[in-house]
Amino acid sequence: MWQRRRFTAALGAGLALPVAAQFRVEISGVGETQLPIAVSTFRGEVAGAPSPSAIIAANLRRSGVFRLVDPPEAMDELSALPSEAMRARQADALLVGSVSRLADGGWDFRYRLWDVVKGEPYFSRAMS
Repeated sequence: MWQRRRFTAALGAGLALPVAAQFRVEISGVGETQLPIAVSTFRGEVAGAPSPSAIIAANLRRSGVFRLVDPPEAMDELSALPSEAMRARQADALLVGSVSRLADGGWDFRYRLWDVVKGEPYFSRAMS
């Protein structure tokens, strides 16, 4: 009986001690290698209306693939690439564009995605 009480007491004392646990997080894949991108305010965006550049930036951020950096001033798809400013912000890509209302009530979107490292556009597009 005495041994049983000793065993129970030792077991109880052992369980009452604080547990030393380790928590380790390892990031691999997309979260580790996010592409730094700047999304400029599009020329022609109307205050109070849904902002195309803000919607695009939010979608890129939520994807987990991109890390947003501070954008330059409002630019459009015809603007020259501000290479030095983008390198200073450590951006690898820059999205610029414009939006305008069409006579039929639709919208005209034009944009250009710049490769800041190479100093040349990835692509340009116009959508109506």
